[in-house]
Amino acid sequence: MRFEKLNQKAFSIILIMALAILSLAAYFGNTDNFLVGNLTPELMGVCIELLIIIWVFERWQENSKKEEVSFIRETLT
Repeated sequence: MRFEKLNQKAFSIILIMALAILSLAAYFGNTDNFLVGNLTPELMGVCIELLIIIWVFERWQENSKKEEVSFIRETLT
């Protein structure tokens, strides 16, 4: 079995869907339950942190590409 790499957009969509499902579980679930009371907030925090990290790295890549393109343009002219 071969696994393909996920791109940033697909991974972001998966994280947002997981965050939505976890939010519904936290809202409608029994807070006395271990899964809803303890693990759900922890997993929601992990999803939010991963989304922030993906967003930061995406912006970082865009800025480095812009700097590289401007450096190449300056070098060619």
